[in-house]
Amino acid sequence: MDNTTINQPVTYSLSIKGDEKSFYKELEIFTQSVIQELSIFFNKEVDGLVKFLSQNKTEELRTKEEYSFELIIIGTLWNIYNGYAQKDNSFVVDTLLPHLNNLRKKNQMLKPYVDDVKGYFLSRIYSNPEVDVKPEYSLYEFKRLIKWLDATGEFGEEVKRMNNWYAFLLGFSDERVKQLLSKVSSYATYFSDLSRNALGQYTNGVHNYLKNIHPQMKNREDYIFCGRKEEEYLMNLVGAEVLNKSLKKSFSQASKRVILLPTCMCKPDNGQCKAIFAEIEGKCTSCSRNCIVNTIKNQVEDKNTTVALITHSSSFSRVLQKYENQTGVGLVGIACILNLLTGGYELKRLNIPAQCVFLNYSGCKKHWTKDGVPTTLYIEQLKQILAQKEIATTHEAKEEVKMAV
Repeated sequence: MDNTTINQPVTYSLSIKGDEKSFYKELEIFTQSVIQELSIFFNKEVDGLVKFLSQNKTEELRTKEEYSFELIIIGTLWNIYNGYAQKDNSFVVDTLLPHLNNLRKKNQMLKPYVDDVKGYFLSRIYSNPEVDVKPEYSLYEFKRLIKWLDATGEFGEEVKRMNNWYAFLLGFSDERVKQLLSKVSSYATYFSDLSRNALGQYTNGVHNYLKNIHPQMKNREDYIFCGRKEEEYLMNLVGAEVLNKSLKKSFSQASKRVILLPTCMCKPDNGQCKAIFAEIEGKCTSCSRNCIVNTIKNQVEDKNTTVALITHSSSFSRVLQKYENQTGVGLVGIACILNLLTGGYELKRLNIPAQCVFLNYSGCKKHWTKDGVPTTLYIEQLKQILAQKEIATTHEAKEEVKMAV
């Protein structure tokens, strides 16, 4: 996508080469190399965590690749946000923001007013980090970081996984905690450099956006979300790829498919989308020939695959409620980079077979552009994901023949 089509800088574009196929291939190759390195550098720690979670029956065990990647998440978020978490904002972080987060979830009518208050305090805790204080790699600082991240309301799923590591580290000596957290922080810095070299061409709009646009968003509820650093974009890219591989088998076995498309993709001819909404899910009525939602619907929808619209990522959790533990239905989540990792974690936690596809760029007016620019996706990637069922079915049929023989 040509960035000049948007009146302000976009943060990322997967279409920078004119062919998103290149991006998905490069992401796959890079992710494989990262996972191989993690298995070498942190094998002992991951094995220890898996044993700890198993003994304590904390959760249904996930893949070692997922647990390994969580260390990149911890290190990246530590490197970016620990300076803010060290500041003395205990009342705001421990009490006020958690209360506001709960209030905006429970009362949709109050949400706009709550968001104004929340935006004000988010802008205060996300300013002037402690830069003169040398980071202390300790459980105390780790817990402070977790509480700070949780209070923002932007890292809910990540916090759940960081709490697993915190509980595990409680059994470590102070010195071992220091060594591990220091190692994780250092590796995250190395990962940022590595991923920027491999994939940075797709995220090179982030710096310009943060410098020229983000300061104007102070006191908004999405101030921290829109202020995410390039390292986080790259982390989310790789993390979503890790989760896709983890969820691939269960998705391929689902007999029904639902594709969740954000309404920021809609491009009605007359400026008014005619999708019909029942509660929080919408159905495309094919009101515009040039709308990509209509194109996707016409190309992939059949008796086993349906297309549904959701108004915003904040609606995502409510949509997922009816699919929880419904393993016969596989969801395909479509979202921008900053939403896919968190969304993928939520899908897996709710035992929903799923796969994810990135929007080619961000353009919704809620966060990124004044008037909103219709977003797109690489349809061939979506088709490839939907074809996993056919591949799995063929493989299973071959296995049945072998067993019969």
